[in-house]
Amino acid sequence: MKGQTTRPTLEKTRETIFNILQSRFRLDAFEAFDLFAGSGALGFEAYSRGVSKVHFLETDRRCYQIIQSNILRLSLADHCSISLNDATQWIKGVIWTGGPKLFLLDPPYKSDLAQNILHTLARTSQIPAQSIIVLETEKDKQFEYPTHFQLIKQKKTGKTRIDFIEILSPNGS
Repeated sequence: MKGQTTRPTLEKTRETIFNILQSRFRLDAFEAFDLFAGSGALGFEAYSRGVSKVHFLETDRRCYQIIQSNILRLSLADHCSISLNDATQWIKGVIWTGGPKLFLLDPPYKSDLAQNILHTLARTSQIPAQSIIVLETEKDKQFEYPTHFQLIKQKKTGKTRIDFIEILSPNGS
């Protein structure tokens, strides 16, 4: 569903993302959060690759309704949920429990949302260490990563760059 409000991650890019993740991690150990869900392609791909639970966040009502409909149509209500919410505000209110999280970030390229989310996640101390952030952005965009965020891989494809970031414990271990 490409339109004025969405820029779905290309199938080739999704395949690259999840091949890299699966080569390094057991995805069934993660709970995923598709924070700028749009079409929901990244979150649904995460589930199809073994992630146990996926939470979609979207601010566009039409996108929200489409993802909600797909969750119901695919009988995934026990494994997937969606919230019509701003990701930055939502993160601030979450009480994080359980194992590592997988944050899928594909915000609009011409915005500051990616940097805002990174800073918000950095200030959220109870996110489990060894959680992973996958950030899809413009190839030349620069980010300041918090000290306890470790860039573990970077992949460029066309006009896109994908950063794989591990959240270490705040004391660096």
